Amino acid sequence: MKQYEEKYKEIFRYLSLGISRNEISKLLKTSRNTIRKVENAAESLRLTWNDASSMTSEEFSDKLFPKSNDDNDNLQPKPDREMMYLEL
Repeated sequence: MKQYEEKYKEIFRYLSLGISRNEISKLLKTSRNTIRKVENAAESLRLTWNDASSMTSEEFSDKLFPKSNDDNDNLQPKPDREMMYLEL
């Protein structure tokens, strides 16, 4: 499990307890932008701590920030290696 996955769930737990972004930032040694990102993602999904507490850290992270399996995310075209080889 990746460290950031555990951190996302901890951030959400502290947010649900009403702790300020500034305090969470100091406690977890993370940026306020990361905290805001987690907060906004959870709000858009209407997640509560009761929902999140039953999830693993990995499940929680995947729910907030789903990974795309689509190859269209890479907008830069792949180089034509055969053509490059011929040009060399």
